[in-house]
Amino acid sequence: MKQIHSSIVHIVDVDNDFNNPVIADALITDKIDTPLMVMVADCSPILFYDNNKNVIAVAHAGRQGAFKNIIYNVIKSFQNNFDSNLEDIYVSIGASIGVCCYEVGLEIYNEAKKINLEFAIKKKDNKYYLNISKILLSQLNDCNINRKNIDISEDCNCCKNNKYFSYRAEGTTGRFSGVILLK
Repeated sequence: MKQIHSSIVHIVDVDNDFNNPVIADALITDKIDTPLMVMVADCSPILFYDNNKNVIAVAHAGRQGAFKNIIYNVIKSFQNNFDSNLEDIYVSIGASIGVCCYEVGLEIYNEAKKINLEFAIKKKDNKYYLNISKILLSQLNDCNINRKNIDISEDCNCCKNNKYFSYRAEGTTGRFSGVILLK
């Protein structure tokens, strides 16, 4: 997919291929042997799996995806398009920039406050730091995904940029990916 920092979810079908990527930030499918991939360099790569309906999804969630609640759109797609039950959905959130490194300006703080996400802002030394993982966990909770079905990396890819790519740490950088496949 061509990722654009949106909350768009695309259902992958037989007409989709690597040569003509869709414009979206989440993909979902029940097709066997159809890998789904999300690319990131500070944003959160999120993998979803419904072990009952055999449905998978990936999502790209940085600040904009979290603020636009891409999580909600993915979960609704599971329910509305594949008749998934919430208790059957498992979620894995990979390494991303942590609150320790994600400094944001006053305008982002005000935007978070306006959409009731102020809880994810840490203030330190007159600076603001955003905790995307905290938002994503809250949104999964709001969608009634069981906490025991959620795995989240505690790695900050900016702090560990010797192990992961980080746009904040490196400027021009590569990407790492999250990939999921139904067999």
